Amino acid sequence: MKKILLLAATVLMTGTALKAQVTVTGGATASYTSLGAAFAAINVGTHTGAITVDISASITETASAILNSSGEGGSSYTSVLIFPSVDGVVINGPSTAASGRGVIELNGADNVTVDGDNPNTPGINKNLTIVNNNPNTTTYASVIRVATHTVTPQYNNADNIAIKNLILNGNATGRNVSGTTSTTGSENTTFGVVVGPNGGSSVSALTSVTGVMNTTTTANAFSVDNCSINSVARGIVFNGNTSASSSGVAFTNNVIGSAGTLTGNPPYNSPATTVYSKAIFIQGVSSAVITGNIIQNILSYVGTTFSGIELNTAIGAGNVTISSNTITGVVNNGSGAVNAVSLLASTGAYMITSNIINNIQSSTSSVMGVNISSGATAGLIENNKISYVYARSTSGFAARGILLGGGNAITVRNNFIWDLNAVSNNNTTGTTFGVRGISITSGTNHFIHHNTISLSGPMLSGGSSPDITTCLSIAGTGQTGIDVRNNLFSNTMSGGNSGAIHTIIQLPTGGTSAMNLSINNNAYFGSSTVNVGLTTNPTAYSISNFNSGATTPATNWRAYTSTLGNTNNDNASFALTTAAPFISASNLHINNALPVFLESAGATIGVTSDIDGDVRPGPVGSVNGGGTAPDIGADEFDGIPLVANDIAATAFVSPTNGGGVGQSMNFSPQASFSNLGSSGQTNFNVIYRIINSSNAVVYTQTNVVASLNSLATTTVTFPVTSLATAGTYTIRAIASLAGDMATVNDSISGTMSILAPLCGTYNIGAAQAFPFNTLTNAITRLNQVGVSCGVTFLLDDASYSTSETFPLVINPVLGGSSTNTVLIRPNVGVTSTVTGSGSSIFKLFNTYYVTIDGMNAGGSSLTLNNTNSGASAVVWLASTASTGPGNNNIGINNITAIGGGTTSSSSFGIVAGVDGATP
Repeated sequence: MKKILLLAATVLMTGTALKAQVTVTGGATASYTSLGAAFAAINVGTHTGAITVDISASITETASAILNSSGEGGSSYTSVLIFPSVDGVVINGPSTAASGRGVIELNGADNVTVDGDNPNTPGINKNLTIVNNNPNTTTYASVIRVATHTVTPQYNNADNIAIKNLILNGNATGRNVSGTTSTTGSENTTFGVVVGPNGGSSVSALTSVTGVMNTTTTANAFSVDNCSINSVARGIVFNGNTSASSSGVAFTNNVIGSAGTLTGNPPYNSPATTVYSKAIFIQGVSSAVITGNIIQNILSYVGTTFSGIELNTAIGAGNVTISSNTITGVVNNGSGAVNAVSLLASTGAYMITSNIINNIQSSTSSVMGVNISSGATAGLIENNKISYVYARSTSGFAARGILLGGGNAITVRNNFIWDLNAVSNNNTTGTTFGVRGISITSGTNHFIHHNTISLSGPMLSGGSSPDITTCLSIAGTGQTGIDVRNNLFSNTMSGGNSGAIHTIIQLPTGGTSAMNLSINNNAYFGSSTVNVGLTTNPTAYSISNFNSGATTPATNWRAYTSTLGNTNNDNASFALTTAAPFISASNLHINNALPVFLESAGATIGVTSDIDGDVRPGPVGSVNGGGTAPDIGADEFDGIPLVANDIAATAFVSPTNGGGVGQSMNFSPQASFSNLGSSGQTNFNVIYRIINSSNAVVYTQTNVVASLNSLATTTVTFPVTSLATAGTYTIRAIASLAGDMATVNDSISGTMSILAPLCGTYNIGAAQAFPFNTLTNAITRLNQVGVSCGVTFLLDDASYSTSETFPLVINPVLGGSSTNTVLIRPNVGVTSTVTGSGSSIFKLFNTYYVTIDGMNAGGSSLTLNNTNSGASAVVWLASTASTGPGNNNIGINNITAIGGGTTSSSSFGIVAGVDGATP
């Protein structure tokens, strides 16, 4: 009988031990079945002094685990350390907890560390996972919550709390879905870690994302390190009241958001579970360190402003450091602005350095890589890489790399900024919208040094009004004392609706010496249609007119910059229509294999390193002039210094490389040549050759360039020719300068096509091969090559809109006649609508034997819809003059014509008029 009782007792004790998963030491040692039970024992004084809480197996809580402040009730401790002693431990929160509660709640508790690293396993690991198991619609829930209260003195402070090496998963699963848009739903109101109010003798639920700690409450030395946070709206939130709420916070080395590569264009519905609106949000601290974090895929349809890192209000005089973070995929699928880094308030010094920012997008509002509205007077923004910043709203908003909207004497240096884009829908006189690499709208005495900015490609389609793209924008004459030196600015963007302006720099109209602007030793690169400078009037200054050695004529950019307080402005800058010598479109380091005029061309201004940490001037080990002066741009490289005599062939202008010319059509080849040497050149030869597929030269001509200044570019037109045989040809442009000291760039090669005229029927639609994939491309080919028999364009698609450029201009058709006609109509059984915004949908310009007919076997099936609300037409028969030649034998039949100019007396369906006049 004793043996049986002993065995029963042994089984009972073993079963009890198996359930004891939390062991607490400190004054006494005891084991508990949950973290909540262990905290309850600490709260009544069962354990005292330096307490450790050892979790040896996974547990499920039945309610929030609340640790009270030492001194409340019977509690008395100097510190509490919570950790797992085995790998793979999970603390599951209750599935029925009320809204606004956390799995762990530190109620005014000081000197607490929650460390997920198992000390028995080598290295630092995340061995502890904490999960909020509430339904995914439960609001204001959190994983770890710090609650403070001012009425009960014990809960005033929650100082010296460290949360580290944890996996924290919230309850808001699957909230990145269309239709889940509420600002009060779990997709915007749940937290990974949150510091805020509602503590005290009885902890109450959070009911707001903006509720702050009370005025006399502190949470000094609060840190979150090496945690993975997911399935919440807001990753880490510190809701202080004033800057005295915390002496400092440190959020370091965390991974916030779900992993995954975003492909294509938004909306991005995968990952469906991630962090949904804000990764790190801080208000009410004296200082902050935010470094080494990976912030990824902050995605949802919530109608609020998204941010990767946001310092919102009441940021005090301590230092703020935001460094070495990777912020990628912050995209509002719904309605709201997006900022990767947003510093809205700070009175002390701040540093935003060495961050990688990529894929920042909004479909309805403006986007920014770095947004500064702080009034601080000691800020440094350097060594950041900012790219893929897109404002996709067709209403037209801003895409900015860096915005300086507050503070004075901010230094912006050694940054790479590229691939910004927006939809053009505003105007060319503003300073807010469009595409802006660095935008300065407030403050004085800023330093813009050694940045590299590259804008390229067409603007996003949509909108109906022109806009501006610019590498640098200074909004007003009140932004005085700004120093802009040693920057590499490249803008080769195109598009943006009729009248859009692409420029390197935008300065305010009416600037005088009172602006005290210093702008020099910069490199300006752009295509032949890009300006080196622009005023907000706007007056545009072309690259081709830039002469660093003169302040005249009035069309020279120096004529404006030299009036702004420094007669030496831009006298050591240069502007070229050649491509900037980047390694690639996404790698803005400089290719130093060729002689590069950026080498040692900068001014010595005290910037001693570059974006990679290489020493300036240099880098170390340079053999090509690296020690003489710093290089222009963010990259200090070992480039071959500029030589005295160097003429380079730089681009094919007409036809372009890969372009085409109609068979037997006359054309005058054009190519551009640049003087990349330090000396001006006179009377040198340039050559253009065309070589057929048999390697026979079928065209070679030499022209003489009379004069070309250093760092200037010229376009040379060669004698007219024509080629009778269709096919692909090699083209070469050659610079032939006696004594050229860098012959490697003397020659460029490309291809051109001689295109046979059109003849017969061509299907036009997205499923067809180029150039018949769009109406724009098909009509361009028609204008290029003409016809050799009757041609019919059959419209296969129901809609022709965003991929088209309006107006669709049909020029005189080479070979057109009463038998060689052109007909455009829907295919059999297809109802087509052509929709766009322009001076017209179709513009027939001095052409003949062209018919646009909506009739097919299914009846009248073509609608032309011009959404332009101003002076416009649906079809415009345009002539070069009132006396002709005009359009002949034109048919516009069986169409529905819709115009957008319901309030304009100059809105027409079909109109004939002089080209250039209002339709």
